[in-house]
Amino acid sequence: MTSDERLFGRAQRTFGDLRVDQAVAKVRAIIGLPAVPDSEKAAQSALDKLSTGRERPTATELAALEFVIRMMRPAPLSRHGQLDPLPSKPGSSVYQPDVAKAWDGFRDSGSKMLYSIGRLDRTSGHDPQEGTGFLVADDLVLTNHHVVSKLSNGADEVDEGMVMIRFYQEYEGPEPVPSCPIVKVVAIHPTLDMALLQVKLPNGDVRPPLTFDTRALPPHLLVGAIGYPFKDARNPLFVEAIYQGRYGVKRGAIGELMDAREHFVFHDCSTLGGNSGSPVLALDTGGVIALHFTGEFMYRNQAVAAADITQFVRDVTKSDH
Repeated sequence: MTSDERLFGRAQRTFGDLRVDQAVAKVRAIIGLPAVPDSEKAAQSALDKLSTGRERPTATELAALEFVIRMMRPAPLSRHGQLDPLPSKPGSSVYQPDVAKAWDGFRDSGSKMLYSIGRLDRTSGHDPQEGTGFLVADDLVLTNHHVVSKLSNGADEVDEGMVMIRFYQEYEGPEPVPSCPIVKVVAIHPTLDMALLQVKLPNGDVRPPLTFDTRALPPHLLVGAIGYPFKDARNPLFVEAIYQGRYGVKRGAIGELMDAREHFVFHDCSTLGGNSGSPVLALDTGGVIALHFTGEFMYRNQAVAAADITQFVRDVTKSDH
């Protein structure tokens, strides 16, 4: 499949029977998205050309179509143990029925794992919030190597109490349990951007580790990334309308699988700085398909594939950490 065919398919699944300007107008009505000059017009031109196949869109038109697709990738907040539904007003929802249905099912099934995903913070210093991590065993948290490097000022080692993981940090509500100290860095993968940390949970605090989905991934799989996006100066201005100043709190982000290759998965969920270490989950199974490690808003995101993660965790847990 060519890149044009992949883009056309994603556009069709995003807009359905709506024209681009109609879809974007509905999103503006829902979240107050500011105008993006000329993008809708150029995006519609790209969509029309891809549909007929008689003329190839210009690079500017292709970029505009990708731009508006990404504008339609929401990042619902987590509140009181459940992710918000997709943003909508009666009669104005822009999201396709199958997408809304998949997200609702994921919200229901995923509530049990939300509090096994946490924000990794240094206990001192400027801008202590560095990324996301999640439980893969009773006392093991998976995150990115580069997150560990930032948390440790490049040392890749931590003493107990230097770093905490906060499993709640939702937009509404207090932190129900104390922050949990990271005891040590257990292992860092030699080539892929992942690391395992030992965490000390309070006595009697049992949190289910996330499960993995290592099947051959179907094309266009709907996925979600859960983490703690931070404000990022590199992002376009309309990002503020989507996040509405609520940064550093737990959010989901819905998107679709763009590609899967050896070691890596690519997706188009809305992510910002702070999503590093987020689990990327299949909406249909709730299983982790990848560990998000890089990406910018409006650009393809990259993640380490579940097969590599499970092998890494298996190798480490065979030894006494």
